[in-house]
Amino acid sequence: MFRWVCLGVGVVFLSVLTWMVNDVRLHVRQSGETVHTTGETINEHLPEIVKKVDTTIDTLAELAADIHQLKELAGVTSSARDQNLVAYANSVISLIERSGGTIGLKKKLGGKGLKNESPAKEWAAGARKEALLLTILARSKKELVTRLAKNKFGSSWYIRIGDGEPVELLEWLKDNHPDTKAL
Repeated sequence: MFRWVCLGVGVVFLSVLTWMVNDVRLHVRQSGETVHTTGETINEHLPEIVKKVDTTIDTLAELAADIHQLKELAGVTSSARDQNLVAYANSVISLIERSGGTIGLKKKLGGKGLKNESPAKEWAAGARKEALLLTILARSKKELVTRLAKNKFGSSWYIRIGDGEPVELLEWLKDNHPDTKAL
């Protein structure tokens, strides 16, 4: 009797094992078919995908070249430039703003004083916009301050503190601004 029970248990065990192996085999076959179908789909669409990638790469290359040309046109090249231009420009304009003086252009035809005179605070407000552009275009602190100390026509700005004589803005900065003294 024990033999028949052992034989029955063995048959049941082998039946369950066979059923599980067959189930695994069917899942492997199904996965293989899925991989095969996916591979065919990718192969079918791959030339189109590669063509779109090539087109995108060409477009990005043209865009990069255009950006490089725009930077050269704007004067922003990859050459060495001072990295602290923004802080420097801010300190220069802040000093002028706090000076309490007036800024203007020297009168050409006889006469003392300045023409188009405006308080340093007002002048500084307008100069901040120009300084922003100059921080992009200038390559050094010296270039930035030299361009900031002149108007758009190349005439030097002058500063007058109190009732004193007007002084060229660049010279005043060299005398009163520590970072500009070093230039």
